Amino acid sequence: MKAILEFNLPEDQTEYQIASDASKMFSALWDMKQYLRNKIKYSSDQMPQESYNTFMQCKEELNDILSHHKLDLDI
Repeated sequence: MKAILEFNLPEDQTEYQIASDASKMFSALWDMKQYLRNKIKYSSDQMPQESYNTFMQCKEELNDILSHHKLDLDI
């Protein structure tokens, strides 16, 4: 099976750029998700509770946003 995306340039330049950069966007989101995970999982006892809570809140918000847009980074 093949899928072909076709764009009429220059009119569809923005759509083309979004499709072209999709793998980079995926990687950036994956990196952010892993950063938050590691901050939470490997937090030292020296991390203030407020900081830990903030990382948790950011992780939950990122997951909610991804879920809302029906995106799954664990593919």
